[in-house]
Amino acid sequence: MKKWLALGCLPGALFVVFLTIVTAVIVPSQFATSEAAASAGQHGVACSPDGSNIPNGIAGFRGEQLQNASLIVAAGKEMNLPQRAWVIAVATAMQESTLRVLNHGDKAGPDSRGLFQQRNSWGSLQERMDPKSSAKLFYARLIALPNWESLPLTIAAQKVQISAFPEAYAKWEKPANQIVGAIEGVKCRQVALAPMTPKQESTVIGAAMKQVGVAYSWGGGNATGQSYGIKQDAKKMGFDCSGLALYAYAQIGVTLPHNTQEIWRKFQPVITDQNSLRPGDLLLLGYGKSTSQIHHVGIYLGDGAVVEAPHSGAKVRVIRDVFAPGAYYASEFVGAVRPGSRSLLV
Repeated sequence: MKKWLALGCLPGALFVVFLTIVTAVIVPSQFATSEAAASAGQHGVACSPDGSNIPNGIAGFRGEQLQNASLIVAAGKEMNLPQRAWVIAVATAMQESTLRVLNHGDKAGPDSRGLFQQRNSWGSLQERMDPKSSAKLFYARLIALPNWESLPLTIAAQKVQISAFPEAYAKWEKPANQIVGAIEGVKCRQVALAPMTPKQESTVIGAAMKQVGVAYSWGGGNATGQSYGIKQDAKKMGFDCSGLALYAYAQIGVTLPHNTQEIWRKFQPVITDQNSLRPGDLLLLGYGKSTSQIHHVGIYLGDGAVVEAPHSGAKVRVIRDVFAPGAYYASEFVGAVRPGSRSLLV
């Protein structure tokens, strides 16, 4: 949370919207990542990549591990929980036990047991050693968290587990999506993003550019223009990063959530190839390039330029050469989205 305050965007407060392009862009459902186990699949979507299947293994996991993942998903279904909960639970068990029912703990928690390495206070040994029962113990604490569905995966998992390594869960989000997708029989597909009209593109960019020089206000901005923010900016009129985008795209009738993480999940597929970017695309940034820690958005203008509302104390501005070596966007860019664009299976 301190990082969000420092940067000035609401946690996930990303306004993501749709943009115009002259030609349709093909977005592969598989793209590179630094995590070997997460080398295929689709960001933020529970689906399994082409060529993968449960008998042959998924994301480096197989056999008993995938059976345990299936039991975690089954427990979530029995509790009528949404898919997001299953993904968080599977990713957590990947980190804690590599999806194995461990009958031992470690120095920090010698009484930790099972898939989730739950300690004595969580429940009986029998419960903690049973995949479905231990998953239900995890789910019960997860859904007790306020707004758990909107939290980045690594934060939701950490709030439940109270781990000594709070950032460790993030790297398992994509393989967890792959495994849940495989369990559900959902394959990742290639899609084409239909273009916006030039008029829509110019309207969005024009609306954002007219706000250059307006004060940044954390939490500020809505479909009609600048507004008072929250917290330290409660008495200041202006826009935050997502508020600016939200306003710009409202001018063409596109309604977006004022939350970066929710927009990332809602407006798939994403564009990860910088050469495929078009003016109006929304560029999403994540701490450590993590898709579970998205915190900022800028509206792409083309030719390496972005219009954005950066942080408290600043004003809406245009920055250039955003992908130059060492540039802020280059170091945290996780992908771009085009909300409102029609996705076509190919």
